[in-house]
Amino acid sequence: MRWRDLTWALLIVAALASAAIGSHRFVISQVLYAGTWWWVAGIALLAAAGGLADRGRERAPGRPWRRNDWLALLAVAALAVLTRLWRIDVYPPLDAFGFEEFQTGGNAYWVYQDWRWPLEFPLTNTLPGLSFRLFGLSSPALRAPFVLSGVLAPTILFVALRRVVALPAAWAASMLLAACRWAAAAARFADEIFFPISVMALIAWLFVRVIQDRSQLASVALAVASADLFYAYTGYRVFPPMLYAGTFAVAVVRYRQGRLPARSWRHFIVIAAAWAVMLSPGVVSTVWFGSDLFMEALRRHEEGWQWLAPEQQSLLPRALTAIARLRLGWGVFLVEGDEIPTVNIPQHPMLDPVSGVLATLAVGVAMWRWRNPWRLLALALFALPFTALAVVPANVNVSRYFVLLVPLFVLIAFGLDEMLSWRWLPRRWAHALLGLAVAAAAVLNLRQLQQLIDHPVVQASFVVSENTVLAAIHNVPAGSRVVLLTNEGVNAFEPSDYIWYAAHLQGAQASSLLAAFTPAAGETQPVYWIAQGAPEAELLPELVALICPQMQWSIRRAGPVATVAVASALPAQCGRLPLAGLRASYRTTDANGRTTQVDQIDPALTQYTIPVPLVAAVVERRVTELNAIWQGLLAPRAAGRYRFRLEVVNATVQFNLGSLAGELDAGERWETAELELDMNQAAEPVRIALRAKPGWRPALRWFWSPPGQAAALVPPGALSPTS
Repeated sequence: MRWRDLTWALLIVAALASAAIGSHRFVISQVLYAGTWWWVAGIALLAAAGGLADRGRERAPGRPWRRNDWLALLAVAALAVLTRLWRIDVYPPLDAFGFEEFQTGGNAYWVYQDWRWPLEFPLTNTLPGLSFRLFGLSSPALRAPFVLSGVLAPTILFVALRRVVALPAAWAASMLLAACRWAAAAARFADEIFFPISVMALIAWLFVRVIQDRSQLASVALAVASADLFYAYTGYRVFPPMLYAGTFAVAVVRYRQGRLPARSWRHFIVIAAAWAVMLSPGVVSTVWFGSDLFMEALRRHEEGWQWLAPEQQSLLPRALTAIARLRLGWGVFLVEGDEIPTVNIPQHPMLDPVSGVLATLAVGVAMWRWRNPWRLLALALFALPFTALAVVPANVNVSRYFVLLVPLFVLIAFGLDEMLSWRWLPRRWAHALLGLAVAAAAVLNLRQLQQLIDHPVVQASFVVSENTVLAAIHNVPAGSRVVLLTNEGVNAFEPSDYIWYAAHLQGAQASSLLAAFTPAAGETQPVYWIAQGAPEAELLPELVALICPQMQWSIRRAGPVATVAVASALPAQCGRLPLAGLRASYRTTDANGRTTQVDQIDPALTQYTIPVPLVAAVVERRVTELNAIWQGLLAPRAAGRYRFRLEVVNATVQFNLGSLAGELDAGERWETAELELDMNQAAEPVRIALRAKPGWRPALRWFWSPPGQAAALVPPGALSPTS
C-alpha cells in the first residue's frame, strides 16, 4: 500500500506543478489559451490520483432503483420539458432579448469564431458558442444550452435527493422545481444568473456520492463542478466554500468521536488541489493583470457593504432595518417579487402558494432538526446567502434570489421527508395528499406561466430600441449592405455585444446624414437603410426616395425611441442626391487654436445630421469648440399658419426664420423652442447656428406642423440651400 500512497502523493504534486506551469505561461504570454492544456493536465492527474485511491475500495451498496423510481424520474423530466418549452416560440420573442443575452451572445461569438475561451462565466459563454457551431448564429441556438440546463436541474436534483430521502419527498421537491414558473421562465434566457442552477444540482448529486461512496474520483468531479461557481455570477460563489467548510466541520467532529477513518482527509486534500488548479487562471488574472474577477461582489455591492459599518447608525435602527429587509426578502418568494417584468408579472410572488407554504414549513423543520448535521448544513447553505442577499443590498431583485432555488428545494425535500415520517396520516393517504398538492402546484404554475406570457406589461418589456433596431438589422438578407441611422448604443457593426447578431451582413453607422444617402461607387448588392426614433423613422422613406424613387420601406412603430424604419433599394435603381436641404458649415477649433471647416448640404435636421466624427471630437474633448450654421430657404406646401419646433440637447442654438428669431440653451436633456409663422407661397429664409458644449454629445431636430397636419421633421423637399 505504501507505493500506492506514494504514487497518489506524487500525482497530487505533479498536478499542482502542471497548474503552476500553466499559470507561468499565462503570465508570460498574457493569453489564457497558453496555459489551458497545462491546467487540463493538472485535472487529469488529479483524476488519476482519485482513480488510484479508489482501486480496491469497498463500495457501499447503493439504494436499488425500482420501477417507481424510474417512473418518478420520467415524470420530473417530462414536467420540466413541458414548462421550459411551453410556448417558447412566443416567450421570449425570437427577435427580442432580455437581461444580458446580447453580452452572452457576444462572448459566445468569440468561442464560435476562433475558440477564444472566456475566463468569466466559462460555461455560460462557452456552451452557446458550441451551440452556434451546431445550429448557426440565431437566438434559439443562443438559448438552447440554458433551456437544457433548466430541464436538467430538477432531473439531476431528483437523482441526488433519491439517495438521501424517501421517494415521495424526492419526487415532490423535484416536481415542484420542475413546475416552478420562475425557473421555467428564467431558463429561456441566456443570462449568467440562470444557467448555474443545473450546476448546483450536479454539485448536490456529486456531494451525496462523495459522502456515501467515499470515492476520490467523485471528489475530483465535485471540485471541478463547484470551481465553475467561482467564475459564475457572484451570488453563486459563496456555496463552494460554505459546502467545504461545513463538511470539514462535520468531519472534525466525527473524527474526534472515532467515527471517521484518517484516510477520509484525503478527500479534502484532493478537493483543495483541484480548486487550486481550477482557480489558477482567475488568481493570475487578479494578481498580475488587475482583474476584479474575484472581487466583483465587493465592487458591485459597495454601498450595501458600507451599510454594515458601525459609524453609519446605531445598532437598534440597523437591526430593525435588517429585520424589515429579511421580511421583504422572504416576501420575494411568498408575497411579491419586484417591478422587473421580464420573468415575472410585476409584484407577483415568485413561488406558487403550495411551494411557498412547503418552503416556509421546511425552514422551520430544518431549524427544529438542527442536531442532524446534514440538514443543518442544508439550512446554512440557504439561510446564510439569503440573509446576505436580503440585508446587504439596498434593493429587492428577484434575479439575485434565483441562486437560492436549489438549496430551497433541497430543504423542501428534507422537510417533506420529515413530515411524512410523523405518521399523522396513514402512509397511503399522506402520499395521495402530497400527490394532489404537487398536481395543484403544477397546474397553478402552468397557468401563471401562461398569464406571464400573455401579460401586456411583460410583452411591452421587450419593446425597447435595443431589440427593435437589432431585429431590423438581423432580418436583412445576407450579403446586403446596411446603413445605420441609430444611436451608438445599437451599432452592430463595431466590436460590441451585438456583432454576432449581424455577422451575416456588412455595414456601418452613417458618418452623417449626407453620407447615408451618397451611393457608393460600383456597388451592386442591395442597400438597406435603418433609422431609429419615431421622427427619424417617419422621415426615412422620403429621404431614401430622393435618390431611389423605387425603394421599398416599412415602419415598426413602438414608441418615441424604439420605432424603427427600414428602407431598401438596389444601387442600379438609385441616382445622385439632389440639391435639397440646408447649406451647412461646420467649424471646429482645437486647443492650439487651429480651425477646420467642413461645408456640405444636409437634407434635414435630425439627431443624426451632425457628422459623427465631429460629435466624437467634441465628446472626447479633442476640439474646444464646434460651431455649425445651417442656412437656406423654407418653402411652404400651402399657405396658412405653420407651427415650428426646435429640439436641442447639449448645445446652444440661435435661430432665425423669416422675421422671427430666438435662442435656446440646452443641457443633458432635450430642450424645446416653439414658434408660429403665417406663410404664403413665398419661401422664407432660415438660419440656425449651433454651438456645442465640449464633453457632451450635441444634437438637434427641426419640426414643422403644416396647416391641419401633425408635427413632423421638416422634409428635404421643403428646403433649398442658399448660394
